[in-house]
Amino acid sequence: MGQRRGFATLVRILHMFFRMHGYLIRGTNPFDVMLGTRPLARIHIGHWHQLKPHYVPYKEIAWMVTEGRIPRYKKPVLRDFTYLVGTSKYVKRKCEEIDLQCLVIYPGVNTDFFKPMDVPKLYDVVSVGIHEGSNDDRKFMKYVQRVCFPFSVHIQSRSTAPVEALPLLYNYARVYLSLSACEGFNLPALEAMACGIPVVFNDAPATNEFAVGIAVPPKEVREVIVGGSTRLYFEWHVPDLQAIRTALHDLLRSQKKIQQLSRQARAKAQQMDFRKTLSEFLELIR
Repeated sequence: MGQRRGFATLVRILHMFFRMHGYLIRGTNPFDVMLGTRPLARIHIGHWHQLKPHYVPYKEIAWMVTEGRIPRYKKPVLRDFTYLVGTSKYVKRKCEEIDLQCLVIYPGVNTDFFKPMDVPKLYDVVSVGIHEGSNDDRKFMKYVQRVCFPFSVHIQSRSTAPVEALPLLYNYARVYLSLSACEGFNLPALEAMACGIPVVFNDAPATNEFAVGIAVPPKEVREVIVGGSTRLYFEWHVPDLQAIRTALHDLLRSQKKIQQLSRQARAKAQQMDFRKTLSEFLELIR
């Protein structure tokens, strides 16, 4: 079974978190958090254009992602949730632009599962970014090979690796590379950090809220609009590929710097363990 990325990963980790605290789960997404047979809250996870409350007689919480502006026509729908929660400060800012109140709860990472392993380094760089359509062009995955050359790289752009294999996939690399122009969070970068792999990244939301490694300023910021009847707005922080290439190659030539950043990356990931970051959900459902 291939890895379940994006919203499916958020669903899986939030289900696991609530079950750890003794709650029952009914449904997949949206799902009800149950205390015995009593529903406490219905949680919806998705992009802003996918979210709509069901108007059930208990709390409804939206855990929302966006990679750009949210159109004002969506405001009446989103404000009907009991709580609107963003996956990053960037999402919160986009909500505030249309006068919506929004909390921030980072997804976090399971640092017991994603951790440093004593294995050989099989490639210099790893980059993960599922590319399944034009909405994913913002990840700039097709440029990863060019940026890394002549260093070796493993590129994971399809949902083919089993979830259980992901820690090894990261640990086989010396450095993680993220060219993404914008993310609602960027889970793969945090997973790599939990494995002690520093990140060379395009300095773009929301990767720049937590990533440890080398940040490279983007060339420009522009809005890209995709879609037909439902238009999606992406705030592209276009990566400076040449500058990122230089920063990446410089880092790969300094094992001492990699080791220093590796320790810092793991420490930051431990601060963002999902058991810590998701704890605020316990208050929201009560």
